Amino acid sequence: SMTNCTKMVNFQVYNNLLEGPIPTDIGRMNQLKYLYLHNNKLSMGLPESMGNLSQLQDFQAYTNKLNGTLPQSFGGMYSLVTVFLHDNRLVGTLPSSITNCTKMVNFQIQNNLLEGAMPENIGQMINLRVVYVSFNKFTILPESMGNLSQLQDLRASSNSFNGTLPQSFGGMYSLVTVFLDNN
Repeated sequence: SMTNCTKMVNFQVYNNLLEGPIPTDIGRMNQLKYLYLHNNKLSMGLPESMGNLSQLQDFQAYTNKLNGTLPQSFGGMYSLVTVFLHDNRLVGTLPSSITNCTKMVNFQIQNNLLEGAMPENIGQMINLRVVYVSFNKFTILPESMGNLSQLQDLRASSNSFNGTLPQSFGGMYSLVTVFLDNN
């Protein structure tokens, strides 16, 4: 099993026809900094053990058939800078622990089946510059988003947001692009 390769730093198996779940013990590969699994046919959710990948900086598993939830352990991957999980079938809510990923700059999870409120403490992810959450079923943009003063590109079209925009949105003074249509 590849998960025995506990010294591996860079694992790239994208653009293949890989099927099945991500190994449940992938967290044993705790030296990983780059994990590229995109453009395959991977299914199920992200294993809970992924929370052990505390050195992971770049995680790309977009355009698969991932159809489970994001684990509560997600926040254990606190070195993440880039997360691309778009174009899957992920369900459930964003785990609140994701806000531990304060180094994150680029977060793309559009075109999934995620729902509910965005995490209340998302405003502590102060390095975010790009957030793509369009084509999900999110319902609430929290007030703390106003703390994202470096955010330049927010795409949250085609969700289930209702009501008014939080007053705090004026704190996102670096915004260049905002898509909030079809909500």
